[in-house]
Amino acid sequence: MNKPNIKKCKSNNDLVIVAIGSSAGGLEALSKLLINLPDEMQNVAFVIAQHLSPTYKSHLVDLLSKKTSIRVLPVSDGTTVKPGYIYVTPRDREVTLKKDTFVLAQQSVSRGPKPSIDHLFRSLASGRDMNIIAIVLSGSSDDGAEGIRAIKQAEGYTIAQEPQTAKYERMPIAAIDSGFVDYVLSPEDMGGQIKEMAEDLLSLDNHLVKSVAKNEVLDEIFEMLSKRTQTSFENYKPSTIYRRLHKRLAKLNVHSFKEYLALVKNEPSEMDALFDTILIGVTAFFRDKESFEQLEKQLEKLVASKAKGESIRIWIPGCATGEEPYSIAIILHRLLKDHISRYSIQVFATDIDEKGLAAGRKGVYSEEALKEVDPAIVHNYFTKNGSEYAVNKSVRSLVLFSKHDVTVHPPFLRLDLISCRNLFIYFGSGLQKQIIPIFHYALNDDGYLFLGKAETVGTLIDLFAVVDARHKLYKRKKGSRVNTLHFGNFKPQRFGKCKAPSQTRDTSLAGMVKDTLYKAYPHPYVVINEDHNILKTKGDIHHFLRLPEGGVDTNIFRMAHDSLQIDLRTIVSKAAKEKTFAASKVREVAMDGHIWNVRLTAQPVVDGHLDKKLYLVSFEKHQAEKKRKQTPMSDGAHEQVVNLEQELSATKENMQRYIEDLETANEELQSLNEEMQSTGEELHTSNEELESTNEELQSSYDEIQHGYEDLHSSNRALEKKEAQLRESESNTKALLNNTLQSFVLIDRQYKIITFNETARNSYKKMLGKEMKSGKSFIDFITAGNTETFRNDLDKVFEGETVSGIQNITGKKGKTYWFRYNYTPVSHKNKKEV
Repeated sequence: MNKPNIKKCKSNNDLVIVAIGSSAGGLEALSKLLINLPDEMQNVAFVIAQHLSPTYKSHLVDLLSKKTSIRVLPVSDGTTVKPGYIYVTPRDREVTLKKDTFVLAQQSVSRGPKPSIDHLFRSLASGRDMNIIAIVLSGSSDDGAEGIRAIKQAEGYTIAQEPQTAKYERMPIAAIDSGFVDYVLSPEDMGGQIKEMAEDLLSLDNHLVKSVAKNEVLDEIFEMLSKRTQTSFENYKPSTIYRRLHKRLAKLNVHSFKEYLALVKNEPSEMDALFDTILIGVTAFFRDKESFEQLEKQLEKLVASKAKGESIRIWIPGCATGEEPYSIAIILHRLLKDHISRYSIQVFATDIDEKGLAAGRKGVYSEEALKEVDPAIVHNYFTKNGSEYAVNKSVRSLVLFSKHDVTVHPPFLRLDLISCRNLFIYFGSGLQKQIIPIFHYALNDDGYLFLGKAETVGTLIDLFAVVDARHKLYKRKKGSRVNTLHFGNFKPQRFGKCKAPSQTRDTSLAGMVKDTLYKAYPHPYVVINEDHNILKTKGDIHHFLRLPEGGVDTNIFRMAHDSLQIDLRTIVSKAAKEKTFAASKVREVAMDGHIWNVRLTAQPVVDGHLDKKLYLVSFEKHQAEKKRKQTPMSDGAHEQVVNLEQELSATKENMQRYIEDLETANEELQSLNEEMQSTGEELHTSNEELESTNEELQSSYDEIQHGYEDLHSSNRALEKKEAQLRESESNTKALLNNTLQSFVLIDRQYKIITFNETARNSYKKMLGKEMKSGKSFIDFITAGNTETFRNDLDKVFEGETVSGIQNITGKKGKTYWFRYNYTPVSHKNKKEV
């Protein structure tokens, strides 16, 4: 278990409060977050609010206590918040933090999730002198999205759980859609970011950041910087830019923005130094080794899908000094090896920093830069020159460096991979939402997007399929469509010959008929998804749909004209249920002082590429024909008609109220369901932990007992085998040493392995040589017998047995005759004689 050491602060003014909101599925996310907290964090307190049923006795405090060494406490009225603790809010109270004290109160409204995460966040945001980090985890409501906005307005930090890692993604998505989330991370990756944010909130630089809001002097400095560098920082994260600016001021020993502005006006070159300070990037070869290993697996699949002569195009925006482009080029070189010349490989490395690009083009790096790189890669792809290492030409020739601003300039096209790692952390959420669709547009079908650990595609997950959530690898979805692309200041007519790959036009009869019907269709229509939200419109629909008051809501039922509500719900429901065309009856509707005949139609959208269900709803409007003049009704009949019309109007109003009540009841049921899921999750987890603990205890006892018995039995068997081996060895030696025959065991290299005493004595008597293990037996063969000996041994090593009679002339010229036998001895794959 991770054991963070959270240091105590001297005063509560130096306290950072991490407020965490969760709901259904939140227990798992909370556990992962706490387990992965860094070892040391200063002056941090955690407050957790999880949706629960008011009647359920929560065990959250006990469950979380098992996941961390930080002390977990329930919040009670009047509790003073202190660093080094985790506080869990009660299930049936609203929690407010006033100064440094928790205040509990009854729920202000009966509906909605309990306790309200929005309420907690807003109360923290109202304390302007507080340092707040707000986190939204898994859940099936929209609670927390409004509170996130308040935290950001109070200059706090915000994090949302990566939707694809959440059991229930609605809460994180609602927070992300607010546009006020700084980071979208998995629970495992949040700990390091929390530590970094806390340190930033407590730093002097951050207090300076808070003091520069709407600072005209600062605006003038950045306007001068933008003109000097031709780079706009308008959509970059202000906190990042301000911190870099303060670092520059500290280095120059300048104490105010006015003083720095005067300096810049006298020395315009200072703008270049500030630009360099802002652009300082953290990069390394194969940064995050495990992530690059996963990337290599995908590149291997990509290379396998390419035919000879095809191109492999890769783009690395924000390449800094080139370590990442060269890392990817090395991977390609390792995969293709000698076949690399068969492909057209282009690795585009771009940045807005000319100095970084120049260093990348040079391709020379220090020994320190390659310290963590596999020595085999350094040996094969770098050439050492003194204390520096140069990238080999075979790799350097694959990479093209160029100046390019991804926020302004058009993208490279027909790409197989975009690696944009640790660039989005400098961009605001609006800029990220602009860039990600451009990446989607630039990639080939099935092209890959590779992001940094703290980055994600956020709410644009419809454009990309997740290949590896942990290592931030995504794959472009084939059937995805992007309605609008923003290319900054880029003008399409300047694009020249660089055009996107055109799609093959359907020239079949069916295709031409579809195009004709599409262009000739006279009625306005909308396309809605299965949640009844409008995705696309065509034609003038303002007579039929209107924007409701309050926040923007694209639900077609809430936008529809009152007189069309019932018919619209009926045909959409029928089209969804029966998967067929549905149409309403023609009815008269009063619009803009005229009476119109209106008919509504709905039908499913047919597209094999779409994973989600879509529906096309059209509005057919015709001016009502003038009715023939009828004879005046009697007063009684007229009065009856008026009464019927009033009754019908009242019925419609009642029906509309019923529909609204039904929607409210559905929301309450959803909230209750969410609370029950969270409660059931806790109960299930508690039961599993108890059963698991009991099983582990029993299993541990059984394993110890069996282990002791096995060890005892193994020890006895080993002792017995050792005794048998010693006895066998003694017997073998006795037999060999008491025979009149000479025995010598040699290997394939003719080296003596062992021999008996008879062999030692015989050869010493005949040749006067001492036989020893490790010596070559050739030394004991006379010159005339060497060739015969080698030929015989070759046969023996092939498995034959060879025998014969041979003579040796001894040391005193005496001749000795003897019979010999060469017999192979096999030990698995090893043969001896």
